[in-house]
Amino acid sequence: MLRESLSRVIALPGWRKLGGRVRMNSKYKLEIHVPKTFSSRRPAFGFHHTTFDISIDEHPLASRLPKPTLDKPSIHDQHSDFNTFGVPPDTPLCLDDYLKSDHPQLTLHIVSFTDVTLMSICWPHIAVDGINLAHIGHAWSLSLAGRVSEIPPMLSANDDPMANAGRDSTFTGPHPLGKQQITGWQMYIFTFYYILDLLWWRTIESKVLFLPKTVVKDLRDQALSSLSKERPAPFFSESDAIVAWLTIAVTSALFPRGSTRSVTIGNAYDLRGRAPSLFPVSSDKGAYIQNAVFPCWAIIPAKMVHNRGEDRLGSIALAVRRSIQEQTTEDSIHAQARLTRDSLEVSGIPPLFGDVNQFTIHFC
Repeated sequence: MLRESLSRVIALPGWRKLGGRVRMNSKYKLEIHVPKTFSSRRPAFGFHHTTFDISIDEHPLASRLPKPTLDKPSIHDQHSDFNTFGVPPDTPLCLDDYLKSDHPQLTLHIVSFTDVTLMSICWPHIAVDGINLAHIGHAWSLSLAGRVSEIPPMLSANDDPMANAGRDSTFTGPHPLGKQQITGWQMYIFTFYYILDLLWWRTIESKVLFLPKTVVKDLRDQALSSLSKERPAPFFSESDAIVAWLTIAVTSALFPRGSTRSVTIGNAYDLRGRAPSLFPVSSDKGAYIQNAVFPCWAIIPAKMVHNRGEDRLGSIALAVRRSIQEQTTEDSIHAQARLTRDSLEVSGIPPLFGDVNQFTIHFC
């Protein structure tokens, strides 16, 4: 049922783009080549189904999968062996795997136990970003319910709405962080510190952190109470509070009190809904299935992040919220597109902002 319902989605006009193959043209630009017809030899997506005639708790590996702790936070190991439940054999893992094969972009993997079904989708980011994956899930759900006629049209099958980003004469304002862009000789110093950090902290561990709803609410309340003297009363989301809390946890473990290194916090945000000049149709009337996310940066001064003061949690959360408010306006989006295009042409990398010796933490 899951396989057939997803097939019905990708068979629709426009949505067929998801069944295309990744190719590189003579100008070293990536393209998506869609088969004229999908067949068993050239399917719309990869499909794997593994069945175990036991419960998940009886399986020696699956029984160790992380389980939520509803009453308190918990940290779980992220074993590489768990990948077998999410990534089936022969799934492309890098760009070359797609270019050198006829493998479709999407792979659906289902693992069935007598009491639990695990389902995962593998895909390259050139097909769709993580935020926009929800639109595919919505269309898939409609197909499962027999409501294919209600699936919104796919609007970015032939034209890239992002092609005009930064080229609209209506939006010519500067980027909020334009004066803090790292350029020229500063890039060499930034690269030095970046490589030094990689060498100094070379061990990477993957963990799963679970925070119950009550803990997240308490975290935000604590952050707000630390800024009780602020007028007007500040606003930030639970996500902002979590980002601030994790930033404090990381920097407190890595740097001594009084460190002079600033911290730059990177977030990702969805352009759809924020830039009607690029994406004029609302999500309930059409779907822009593509990669359409930009980063925004909160530059946290060393004094704020390393002072260990009582207001540190709230101050960092508020700085994160303000960075989102300032950098996700339509004017800022076009400015970011211009800076990105220019930076890629000059150095081959997107623009960087902040101090040359900053410590960068990415959230997405």
